Amino acid sequence: MLFPSAPIAGQLVLITDQLAAPADFLLHQILAVYIKTAAYDGASTRPKAVVVSVSEPLARWKAVAARSNLNLTQKIEDQSLVFLDVPPNGPSTLRPLLDRVRSTVHALRDACLKPNSASDRPTPNLSPVLVVVDDIAALSWIGHPLSDVARFLRALTALCTRESIALVIRHHTVIPDEPSQDDLLRILLQLSSLHFDVLPLASGKSGAVALHAGRSLHPAASTPPLIPRTRALQYRLTDSGAVFFERGTGAAVV
Repeated sequence: MLFPSAPIAGQLVLITDQLAAPADFLLHQILAVYIKTAAYDGASTRPKAVVVSVSEPLARWKAVAARSNLNLTQKIEDQSLVFLDVPPNGPSTLRPLLDRVRSTVHALRDACLKPNSASDRPTPNLSPVLVVVDDIAALSWIGHPLSDVARFLRALTALCTRESIALVIRHHTVIPDEPSQDDLLRILLQLSSLHFDVLPLASGKSGAVALHAGRSLHPAASTPPLIPRTRALQYRLTDSGAVFFERGTGAAVV
């Protein structure tokens, strides 16, 4: 399987993509898989998610999620999902955003971990809360200095590691042919446990996904099989999402 059943608590999963191969489908699939997963065997409490959106409005998220049969309006109403929109004309520093994410995570975590009955038991390694940031590069595009974005990123990662919260961050690579020139990407690669690398192909609605171990991956961590670029899984976008297949075949594998 390309995807873990859910991002593991305390890990940062990095998704990088390019203008020619946007990773919307991957970001939304991870969210859909996570939010549909029961956190407690036989209990009514389910995992909760926080989406910190810098580049896309809520309406866009709802439209894409609907293709995976995920009703975000319902999830927001039942408090399974909190959507934090980051306006381009917001505060000049990222500290208010970090404080907002922290307070939201704590509230959701406490609500999720509070058992409804003596039989409620957390599923091992499953994070009670998932934080999704889409996308981290856009914080620089709306005027925040790289030093502030890097400080926010490190503080958010430290928060999620300390609180055993799963973190997924998308980063648009503006200069994919020169990754060494991307200072923010270098920091993300140092902090990440898993790295999904979405690559363009010559055909319009197709691409490829590689999966690498991040530099912060714990040796004992349970992960899906890694996929190097030389054997990257190809995908084809459909109206309902993405279909994955091995190079040179048309047989779906995920």
